[in-house]
Amino acid sequence: MRNGFLVSRMRNLSLHSPPHSPPGARRGMLRRARRPRRPAMGTRNAPLPTWGQIKRLSTMAQNLVTNQGNPLTVENIFLAMLALLSLQSVSGEPSLPSPSSG
Repeated sequence: MRNGFLVSRMRNLSLHSPPHSPPGARRGMLRRARRPRRPAMGTRNAPLPTWGQIKRLSTMAQNLVTNQGNPLTVENIFLAMLALLSLQSVSGEPSLPSPSSG
């Protein structure tokens, strides 16, 4: 029965030491894994994007991929969308830049 207890304890452990640390530094580094945090209230209450916003993002992503000379594949368009969304979240502006400026 002790085996089941140890297995249940081991599921909650993780290593938190850098891979190149000296062997002595690894002692005592077993810690309980952190529980996932809940999204912020603003994230939970955020409205869903409209169809027009999604279409605009898709068009901007296609233009970005084309302007860079990359093939228009689903993967490239998706990565371009992520890049555009990332830029928007960093700039703090409430909307995406106009397609003419991209």
